[in-house]
Amino acid sequence: NHTIGFDRILMMRGDIADMDPSEYINYIVNEPIIHEAGAYYLYSNAGFYLLSIYLQEFLGEDLQDYANRVFFGPLGIEEYEWERYGKYLAGATRLWLLPHDLLKIGEVLLEGGRGIVSPEWIERMKQFTTFTPQVDTPTNPYFRRHAYGSSLWLSNKGNIFFGHGTDGQTLAIVPDRDAIVITTATQTDVKRLEELVDKAIELLY
Repeated sequence: NHTIGFDRILMMRGDIADMDPSEYINYIVNEPIIHEAGAYYLYSNAGFYLLSIYLQEFLGEDLQDYANRVFFGPLGIEEYEWERYGKYLAGATRLWLLPHDLLKIGEVLLEGGRGIVSPEWIERMKQFTTFTPQVDTPTNPYFRRHAYGSSLWLSNKGNIFFGHGTDGQTLAIVPDRDAIVITTATQTDVKRLEELVDKAIELLY
């Protein structure tokens, strides 16, 4: 949930642009941890990359093969790309999906796991862990980065939760309207797109 305790953003396009992927692990583990774990929120891809490494080593098999077997395969998701940093998947970033496949993941979240992910874990993902004042978007009352659960943003409007990725990828779940809003985009400035998603959710009410 981005609260490892780092004091600067890590593993984003800017800081690793000129770095060899073989250096990424040392880069992360040698970064000072300034804040108590769980006490300070700072969005970063470092924690999820470390999780990707840990899972692959723990499972003893390639993490993408595992994901295909237990998640993508059962959902019928075949055409996708997931970038690797060295021999490990990038973690919670650099995953390319077709819109209808992104929708399938939204249905898993909306419908309590659909027998693919445990309902308990879906609920855990939606539970509040930290406020996110550094990136809050109060001008978008529905599509608002008000807080964070586990891998999901939490709005303070109803029970809306969402994922929001690089350059305007959106997967927003509106449970009390049984609705999913998705976008796929390649925009470096996503402010207008976020406003449109907020308006789309508002219209559901």
